[in-house]
Amino acid sequence: MLAIKKFNLIILPLCLFISNTIMAKDTETIKFSIVGSVVSKPQCQISDSKTIEINFGDNIGINNISSGKYEREIPYDITCDGESDELQLTLKISGNAVSFDPDNATVRTNEQENLGIKIFHDGKPFELDKSIPINANNIPKLHAVLIKNDEGELIEGEFNANATIEAEYQ
Repeated sequence: MLAIKKFNLIILPLCLFISNTIMAKDTETIKFSIVGSVVSKPQCQISDSKTIEINFGDNIGINNISSGKYEREIPYDITCDGESDELQLTLKISGNAVSFDPDNATVRTNEQENLGIKIFHDGKPFELDKSIPINANNIPKLHAVLIKNDEGELIEGEFNANATIEAEYQ
C-alpha cells in the first residue's frame, strides 16, 4: 500500500508542473475577415411565358405522315434579365409519351393514340422528361414532326397535343 501512495504523490506534482508550463505559454490571436457577395440568378422566361402554338395545317394526308413531310420549327426563345453570358441552363420537354417511339421523344396526341409529335433538338430526338444542358445565349433549334404508329390505324379528324418546355438553372 505504501508504494502505491508514493507513486500517486510523485505523479500529482509532475502533472501540476506540466500543466502550469503549458498554461504559461502566451496565446496568439489572429484576426481575419470573410468577404463575399450574394447574387441572385437572373429571371428567365421562355417565349414571354406565352403558349407556343404549332399548326400543321388542315390537309394532312394520312399516308404522308410517315414520310417526315409534316415538320415544323418550334418558335421559342429564352430571355434573361441582366447579364447571362455565362448562364448555364438545362432544357426539358415533358408530355404524355407514345408507346411506339423507341427514342421516347414523341408526345401523344389527345385524340389518337397512333399519332404523335416527335420533338428534335438540333436534329436529334429530344427524349421526353430528360434535361439537356444549354447556354441561354445559344439555345438549340427545336422541331416537331408528325409521326404515326405503322401498326395502328388513324382516322380523319382534328388533333392536338400538349407538352411543357422547362428551363432550369444549373
